[in-house]
Amino acid sequence: MISRIERWAPIAGIVFVVLMVTGSMLVSNVPSPNAPQHQIASYLTDSAQQTRNIIGAYLWVVGALTFLVFLMRLRNDLRRAEGGTGYLSNLAFGAGVALLQSGWFPPRSPCRWPMPLRRAVRP
Repeated sequence: MISRIERWAPIAGIVFVVLMVTGSMLVSNVPSPNAPQHQIASYLTDSAQQTRNIIGAYLWVVGALTFLVFLMRLRNDLRRAEGGTGYLSNLAFGAGVALLQSGWFPPRSPCRWPMPLRRAVRP
C-alpha cells in the first residue's frame, strides 16, 4: 500500500522546481563580487532586499526538502523495478543528494561570495 507521502511525491518534484525558480527570482540583482564596495554595502543594507533574500532562501530550503521527498519515492520505485542489489536506485538517490549539496545556492548569491569580501562589506 502506498502512503500519502509516496502518493504526493511526484508532485513534490514539480513543487521543487517552482520553489527554486521563485526563490531565485526573489534573490536577483545581486552585485558581482568585483563590484565596488559601496554598491555591495548598499545592496546588503537595503531592508527590502534583505526581506526578499530571506524569503528566497526559505523557498530554497523548502524546495530542497520537497526534492528529498521526490528522491525517496524515485529510489523506492527504482528499487522495486530493478530488484537485487539496487545499485541504480542508490546511485540516483546519491546523485540527487549531491545535486542539492552542490547546487544549494545560485552562483551569484551572496552566500557564495569569498569570505574576505563578506567581512569587508559588513555594515
